[in-house]
Formats: sequence, C-alpha cells, structure tokens
Amino acid sequence: MRTVSLVVAGTLSALCFLAFTLALNGYQLTEEGTGRRLLERALVALTDLDVALPALQDSLRQAAEEAQGLTVVVPDFPVPVELSREEAQTLEGQALRQRLLAEGSARMYRQGSGALLSDPEAERRLETTSMPWALEQGLGLITEEIHGNLQVAMIVLGALSLLLLVPVLWSPPLWGKISLLGAVLLVASLPPLAGTLGVRFFLRAAQGDADLFVRELLQVGIDAMTVPVRNYLALSALGSGLLVVAAAMVWAGSRGRAPALTGKGDAA
Repeated sequence: MRTVSLVVAGTLSALCFLAFTLALNGYQLTEEGTGRRLLERALVALTDLDVALPALQDSLRQAAEEAQGLTVVVPDFPVPVELSREEAQTLEGQALRQRLLAEGSARMYRQGSGALLSDPEAERRLETTSMPWALEQGLGLITEEIHGNLQVAMIVLGALSLLLLVPVLWSPPLWGKISLLGAVLLVASLPPLAGTLGVRFFLRAAQGDADLFVRELLQVGIDAMTVPVRNYLALSALGSGLLVVAAAMVWAGSRGRAPALTGKGDAA
C-alpha cells in the first residue's frame, strides 16, 4: 500500500511539475522584452511593413500638414500610434519603422490583440484552421496581464509540486531521493521536449511553400519555440545528471561493501 501511495504521489508530482514548466514557458515568453520582440516581428508580418513603409511615410506627412492639433495618429497602421506633428514631419525610413514597431508592440503588450484596429484593410485574413491563424491568435496572449497571471500560476504549481514530492523523498536513502527527483524531472521534460521539437520542425517545414506573409508569421512561432526547447533541454539534462549521480552512489556503495564481505570471509 505504501508503495502504491508513493507511486501515486510521484506521478502527481511529475504532472504538477509538467504544468509548472508550461507556466514557466509562458511566463518567459510573455516577459516584456521577449514578448515585445515577438510582437514586433508579428507586426512586420501582419502589416507587410517593409513594403508599406514608403506609403505610410507619405500619408503621415499629409496627415501632419492637415492636422489641427499638436499630435498626429499614424494613418493606415493597424495599431494606433500617436506622434507629435514635428515627429510626423521628420521621421522617415528606419527611424519611422522602429518607432512604429516600438509603440505598436508596447500598446499590444498592454492591451492585447484588442489594440488592433477593425479596419478591414488593416487586417490580414487567415483560414481559421491554419497554423498561421493559430499563431496570430496566440499573439493576443502576449500581454502584461497574462504575464502576471502566469507568474501566480507558476508559484502555485511550483509549491504544489514540492509538497507532493515530500512524501516521495521522505523515506528512501539518499541515492533513492536523488534518483526519484531525476525521474520526476525526466518524466516532466522529455515528452514536452519531443513535442516542442516536433512543432518547431513542423513550422520550419511549413515555411517551404508558403508566401512571405505566412513565412514571417511561422518564423514568429519558430522563434517562440526556442524558449521551451531551451528549458526542457536544461531540465532533461539535470534529470539525467541526477540519475547518473544516483547510479554512481549505488556503485560506490556496492564497491565499499565488497571488501568488507571479502575480509569477513578470509577471517572465517
């Protein structure tokens, strides 16, 4: 009965730790620096910014000349970006591009996909069953609010995982504790590592025959997969290392007992 309870506790701990790693991945992906970089890349794809930039610059100049107030909202850009009249008249080229991406990603990070305008000409329609559509929807989760929620979830799941590990690690010898901890890490990291690598490979393969717009969106997904791949590689390496340490402890213990047994036999 005790063995069954330990197995159940270990399994629950591994599942909780798996959920913790998912929350950790999301937390890292939605950090302001990482999240805004992903949003900037997505904005480039969604707006075809590099092609549209000259037209945006011309319309911005015209809007600045016609503006009555001190500020101008960049026309024909799907995220509202407000500039001073002086900036609207002087910003151009890469400086304008960087400003649009910086302001646009900051607004999307604060407000989510709701920051995008509903102008049909400013939207790129995608099939609702396509991977690019799923990626576009996922970008709406890269927000400051989601980041805070994931932080809470990460703390709760981490604490719960540790609590479930206590009965598992309470009774075994030291090598048993280390091996159980390593096993939990491997169970929680190897399957999602395989899944994440599979998704990354699929996205890379899907880029082959896609147009530029879809390729850029898929690249955002590939970039995002770097975070969970890195985390799961580190956890699986740590779990494997712990199992090696446990095996070494068992081997060293058996080597230490062997001479003692031999000595007793000789004395007899």
